[in-house]
Amino acid sequence: MNLREKMSASLTQVKGRIINWFDRFFPEYISVLKLWEGKASLLTLREFPLPAEIVAKSTKGVLERWKTEVKRGVGIRRPEMLVAKLLLDRSYRGCSSSSSGIDRLVAAIRSV
Repeated sequence: MNLREKMSASLTQVKGRIINWFDRFFPEYISVLKLWEGKASLLTLREFPLPAEIVAKSTKGVLERWKTEVKRGVGIRRPEMLVAKLLLDRSYRGCSSSSSGIDRLVAAIRSV
């Protein structure tokens, strides 16, 4: 197996792990931010890896953080939808220990 095949397999594995993490802890995320590999999405995962952190930061806090690094295509609509879905679900309170898991996965995506 050459280096390209190893890297491709590793990237596929990490992407699968991230999708699994979303399905388990944060199912609302994919319905709001469709492309989890986008700039705003990766910034959100780095800064607010858990749903409770997004709710605590509020819509305006998330938008302000996005505007510091993402210059195009950032509006108030997506943070509002994300916070509204999280407030409707309310199951986000039980997943406080999974933060380090997504931190490692985002770091793995950046290294591949």
